[in-house]
Amino acid sequence: MQDNYIKVSIALPDFYIKCSEEYNNTIFIRVSPIKQSLKCPKCDSIADRLHDKKEFLVRDIPIHDKAVILVVEKIRLRCACCGHRGIPITIPFLNKYQRKTDRFIEFIAKEVSKTSINEVCKQLELGYQEVKTAFDIYSNKLINEIDDDIKENGIEYFGIDEFALKKGHNYAVALINPLSATNKIIDILDDRTKENLIKYFSQWSINARKKVKFVTMDMWNGYNSSISKMFPNAKIIIDKFHVIKKIGDAFKDVRKSVSKQLDKESKTKLFKDRYLFKKGNENVTDEEYLILIEHFEKSSYLEIAYELKEEFRDIFVLHSKNEAMEAFERWCKRVKDNKIKEFKKVINTVNNWYEQIFNYFDKKLTNGPIEGINNKIKLIKRAGYGFCSCANLKRRIIARFAK
Repeated sequence: MQDNYIKVSIALPDFYIKCSEEYNNTIFIRVSPIKQSLKCPKCDSIADRLHDKKEFLVRDIPIHDKAVILVVEKIRLRCACCGHRGIPITIPFLNKYQRKTDRFIEFIAKEVSKTSINEVCKQLELGYQEVKTAFDIYSNKLINEIDDDIKENGIEYFGIDEFALKKGHNYAVALINPLSATNKIIDILDDRTKENLIKYFSQWSINARKKVKFVTMDMWNGYNSSISKMFPNAKIIIDKFHVIKKIGDAFKDVRKSVSKQLDKESKTKLFKDRYLFKKGNENVTDEEYLILIEHFEKSSYLEIAYELKEEFRDIFVLHSKNEAMEAFERWCKRVKDNKIKEFKKVINTVNNWYEQIFNYFDKKLTNGPIEGINNKIKLIKRAGYGFCSCANLKRRIIARFAK
């Protein structure tokens, strides 16, 4: 039963298991090539005479948390027709000079992306340099594959967003393909300056840049100008969640302004209930709505502002661009009529990014998937106990999101 399980678990292409045994919590598995004949590279005859055979040890992925060592038979053949000797039978699961299978290297890399190199060393009983080398081999291979594909062939849609390399320090940029079924990370850039973005996108072929139809981003001029310059056919879409956040921030200013006019008890209660005002109206329970009414009875200004906040959010559930634009114009008029001064900066922001914001209704694309990935990137940073360079962080992120 155990041998059958090992055969299924190992499943090495072109090799069969001769025998296996366990010693000191390590499973040793002897494997040999199935096919022991090759075409002679000199005369094209079939070479099937044994020239020499030797064994060497190769580390493979664990089975039931037990280390696995493959005892691999390396066979070289001799041609009976022309006498050519030393014709090697290739080992498909192993690169030249490697003593770890390709899948074990991948296993190491994915474990490193979840934690630190030192932890993986302890877990697999390997040296630091062994783990680091395996991780670098796998992650660099992934990076090269992504670079070659995207930069040459392009992509119809991608999102761009920044994240802090260190709290309070410089920012890195994540480029994401939310529609990808495999690796969603396109690239990680070490800073978000306009010059750096243009330099990076210049590496993409002209055809690749022409292929891009949509780019989602936040309201930062560096993104807007560099994307506009490098992708002539792309529609820029400002992420709706960044826009909605603006109205939330403005309403917070309303609440603070109203609070200054209340007595101490009402002020304290308004502060304690502040989380209710952050919730969308559709998520407020009947009991919570009664609490809101208590606050509205003390300030009609607060009530009107709350209604306008919800009306602004409702714009982004409309189906067509024209409907949304008309709804926004009506909303602006209500803000002016009711003299909600805190919302004027929201009007200015939307007008400054009018086309890019309402482009959302052409495709209904957002940076939601990117925000989710950015949250995972924060976990990767914490698990790795910080990083000395963006390049190291990039390797971990690429490996973590690889399928």
